[in-house]
Amino acid sequence: MKPRSNSNGVHALIKAACRLRNAGLLLALLEMASWTSYAQLSGLPGSFSRMGFGARGMAMGNAMTAVSTSEVLSYYNPALPAFSERRTASATYTFLPLDRRLGFLSYTQAIPPTAGISGGIIYAGVTDIDGRDLHGVHTNDFSTSEFQFSFSFSNKFADVLAIGVGGKFYYYRLFEGTTTTTVGLDVGVFYKVTHAISVGAAIQEINAKYRWDTSSLYGRSGNVTTEAFPVLKRIGVALQIPHGRGIIAIDLETSTRGTTILRAGGEIMAAEYLTVRGGIDRVQLSENENGVKPSLGFTLARPVNELNLSLSYAYVFEPFSSGGISVLSLSVGF
Repeated sequence: MKPRSNSNGVHALIKAACRLRNAGLLLALLEMASWTSYAQLSGLPGSFSRMGFGARGMAMGNAMTAVSTSEVLSYYNPALPAFSERRTASATYTFLPLDRRLGFLSYTQAIPPTAGISGGIIYAGVTDIDGRDLHGVHTNDFSTSEFQFSFSFSNKFADVLAIGVGGKFYYYRLFEGTTTTTVGLDVGVFYKVTHAISVGAAIQEINAKYRWDTSSLYGRSGNVTTEAFPVLKRIGVALQIPHGRGIIAIDLETSTRGTTILRAGGEIMAAEYLTVRGGIDRVQLSENENGVKPSLGFTLARPVNELNLSLSYAYVFEPFSSGGISVLSLSVGF
């Protein structure tokens, strides 16, 4: 699979890989450069971290910037943890085509009387990359891996207003001796307009960029390239359905790469322990076509003693892939 657009740094590494007798690095680069689809943002650094977080968020089209009920996710807005109702830990595994791997871990809790914290890990990778020499003989099996470690802190400055800040550390292992790291910053605000209506806004990936140095692989033929992450600006609104029966949410996101994306989603309590949801992601309002991603899912939740256990599932339709994405999350509230 060959992506339509890639960053200059990846192009430089691919050209360098072509000088090797082993094609494994080239294959790895092509796989990782096409993480989401043939979209403008997907060939840029950190694309794995822009797919969403957890089954609930991805089933609602990632329109979660202003959603503060149930399990809150600082991934979408670092101001949200202050509104967490209880400590929550969750683990998510994502089933992807093309031998890709994607997983999430998160923990959120309120800190009385007015604050909250959240931490998370995102792992992505491609395994079983078949390396062969110019004669077609198998040499080695290669793999790539990329991590995001995040931590957020938020505080209420009134019962209806919270401001939060989050830090992210990225680590990317592309090939033998070729790694890079970076640190990014998120800021966010959340405000309850009424009991039923809330708004949120966030700016993400401030100052994040990868710096690649291939001199350890190619000596004097190596070079240094820098790839900046796209800075994302997001605003959202959420409406609670009367009697706590569900939520309707809409997000609008712009980026420093000229994209403007609309997201929408909703969930409704269909039975005592069952919540169903659906959404749509990447409704492109700018000239750059990203490919719309509809989604649907559900949550089964049941209190057990002092614990609140929930199992969530989401299915995301990928417009440019051979199959969709299945997401499975297990959460424990205590």
